[in-house]
Amino acid sequence: FPTRRSSVLTLTSPDRAIVFGVPGRGLTDIAGPASWTLGVGADPGRYGNAIGTSAGSTVNGVSGAPTAYYGATPVRVAGTGGDFTGGSLRLALHYLELEIPTA
Repeated sequence: FPTRRSSVLTLTSPDRAIVFGVPGRGLTDIAGPASWTLGVGADPGRYGNAIGTSAGSTVNGVSGAPTAYYGATPVRVAGTGGDFTGGSLRLALHYLELEIPTA
């Protein structure tokens, strides 16, 4: 992580995707914040709050109800109680895209 309180990731839901969740795992210890949240700009804790900072900590990140995003929507990670100064995460974005019939 760069040194900052929140980070927009390259993980982005596609335009008009229905998102089921964003699970994740800490690959190394997260340094800086006491915990972290996982969400999107309009709902910063949508996929998890008070997530642990130790390597191996996990977040199931279930939406509760599938959520449609009408525009590409980046996932955001935000530190609670401090800025990120190090560590790494692996996140996955689970979504459904509908295709319009061609004929």
